[in-house]
Amino acid sequence: MSGICFNSLSSQTGVLQTNAMPAIKRQRIGEMTNKSSFCLKVLHQTIFKIISYLSEKDLLSFELVCKGHQELTHLAWQTLRKKEFLLFDWKACEEQQYKERWNYVLGSVFVKFCDTYFLYNERSLETAYKLNKWKKQLSGLIQRFPTFGAFIEFHIYHNASQAPIYSKEVKKQRAIILENAIEGKWGGDLLLQSLIELQQDNADELLIIEYLSQCINQKATYASLIAVDLLSTETLTLAFQAAEEGDFRALEKLVKEFNQEEIMDLYNQGIIYPPILACLARHL
Repeated sequence: MSGICFNSLSSQTGVLQTNAMPAIKRQRIGEMTNKSSFCLKVLHQTIFKIISYLSEKDLLSFELVCKGHQELTHLAWQTLRKKEFLLFDWKACEEQQYKERWNYVLGSVFVKFCDTYFLYNERSLETAYKLNKWKKQLSGLIQRFPTFGAFIEFHIYHNASQAPIYSKEVKKQRAIILENAIEGKWGGDLLLQSLIELQQDNADELLIIEYLSQCINQKATYASLIAVDLLSTETLTLAFQAAEEGDFRALEKLVKEFNQEEIMDLYNQGIIYPPILACLARHL
């Protein structure tokens, strides 16, 4: 009987030992996996921290070389867009593989176009000539995004003639711009629509204000700067709307022209955006 008990005990002990070893191994593997996950997380955070300081050119180079870090470069483009107030999207970019990058590129080029050729240049043949030259330099981008190319060409024709005759392709792409804008969720397309309306003779300013307000609702806060430079009414309202989105650029331009009484009036109404407080401090 003792032999039977011994054999039974040995058998049971053997079973216990056999079951215990995998459990220990699983625990160690789990610990190693947790450490590896933590290390990878720290590594990703470190890489992202580094690339978040890169310029757009360096970030593009990094993205092209390090294709295994697309998730990080995606976040880096988002960070760059936020820093430069380019968070608005374009419908044409939705179909692109690197959507965040192209939203940044198209938004950046659009803002440069407006600052250089739209807001501060008189309508003339000379401006049209400069635009044609600029259009050639951007031929690759225009080929990828024909609606943006049509907008530039629309502006070229508008500068070259008092009664422009648009090509069939430009008319087609203009129709697409307006169609995209109707959807109301693409800030870039809404901006194009707003500027097309601004180029019309006898433009309806109230309608344009409505369009620009829609732009700001879709993160296209650059619309507030367009309003400050080109409109005569409701500019402060649009500047406040942009300030709610964290963009104080239009408000900073406006308050520079305010006197102490006007600034105090805004402050007493509970409007305490940073540019107003800064201006108030200067007057005290």
